[in-house]
Amino acid sequence: MRRAPLFLTWIFLVLVSAGALALETDTPKDMRGDEGVLMDLRPTGAVYLAPDRVLVTDSNNRQLHIFDLEGRRFRRLDLPRDMPSPSYSGIASLGEDAFLVAGDHFHEKNAVRFVHARSVLHRYVLQGEGWTRESADTNFDPDAALRRTGHLGQTVKDPLKLEGMAVDSKQKRVFFGLSRPLGADGSVLIYEARLDEVMARDRNLEFHDVKPQLIPEVEPAVGQAFHLSDLCYVPGKGLLVLLASQSPDGRRFGSNQLWLLRGGFGPARLVAKELAPGNRAAGLAVREEGKDTYEATLVFDNDPERTGMPSRILTLKGLKL
Repeated sequence: MRRAPLFLTWIFLVLVSAGALALETDTPKDMRGDEGVLMDLRPTGAVYLAPDRVLVTDSNNRQLHIFDLEGRRFRRLDLPRDMPSPSYSGIASLGEDAFLVAGDHFHEKNAVRFVHARSVLHRYVLQGEGWTRESADTNFDPDAALRRTGHLGQTVKDPLKLEGMAVDSKQKRVFFGLSRPLGADGSVLIYEARLDEVMARDRNLEFHDVKPQLIPEVEPAVGQAFHLSDLCYVPGKGLLVLLASQSPDGRRFGSNQLWLLRGGFGPARLVAKELAPGNRAAGLAVREEGKDTYEATLVFDNDPERTGMPSRILTLKGLKL
């Protein structure tokens, strides 16, 4: 008598899981401007501005961009002041048209000049059709806390690369995700800090490893393990982690995955896989679509100048968390 309810529960969980993991609603759309497909665009992060608009960071140009969900550029926003290329790699909303934007803190040869220019965490405020004068005028970068991880500095053996950032506005937490290195247990590394301490540039700021217990598997299409490429915090649900994959030479791309850390804590649970094969997901924006149902927009950095393949955008509907 007790087996039937347990069996039915198991069937229900299998069906729910299968529905979540099979998400794919459309083919990715080329990102384009008035002049046509944007072959110099390298999108790295995204946040919703409105149901049909996303704000996108770009590591290749000294601009941020507003796109609609069909891939049409609505507006390009120049940086508010002159600065060395920050190589922006992540963006998170602070509410009321304010955003945190982070540099990737990385250079392939760990050259001090480039790493310094990219070791930034800026606050931007959108006003009308541009940025306020105070935008990006202060570097809130938690340099000391990052150095204490042992992965930032001139002499470190395996320098970090920051690829994702997310803000939990209710609990006042900020998350920083690394595409490299992996943790000692083989898991991706994600650090958490108090948002108010970051914005106050507190010298005693501490990072805490959220211990995601997320060990990337190998993507057979490219023969390489997945890597972290962005984060997004979903209120009431937790931290979504976007994983992408590419070949060793960076010219071929596999599929992409979404994982959820309930409440922002491990272990991670797979919620979507085999997303947009042949495109490298680099940015993730999520908004609530209905009760416990969400819409996710992905932007793909396909390195057009090297691969000849445009960067793209894709919206997924009916995501269950």
